[in-house]
Amino acid sequence: GHGVLWMNNIHHQDISENNLMFTRVMSSVSGRLSIWRTARLHRDDRPLASKRTGTIPFISYDLLKAFDTSDNIPHIYEYDVESFTYVVLWIS
Repeated sequence: GHGVLWMNNIHHQDISENNLMFTRVMSSVSGRLSIWRTARLHRDDRPLASKRTGTIPFISYDLLKAFDTSDNIPHIYEYDVESFTYVVLWIS
């Protein structure tokens, strides 16, 4: 679901354990992203958002390094995927 929304220009930008929900129905599990207050609607005629958002333990390493600088790093899809990886490690 996250990838489909990203391709439709809706960027969550704050993947963390508190922003994930799941439900169980019989033997299947369905997951959802919640808390969309930091999400951004991206238009193709504008650059990707460079506002740094995220929950510190799960934020992308590149974005975390950028907190100490004044660099405006665009938030790309790979940063959210990296955050998903950190959440899986945290839960495991």
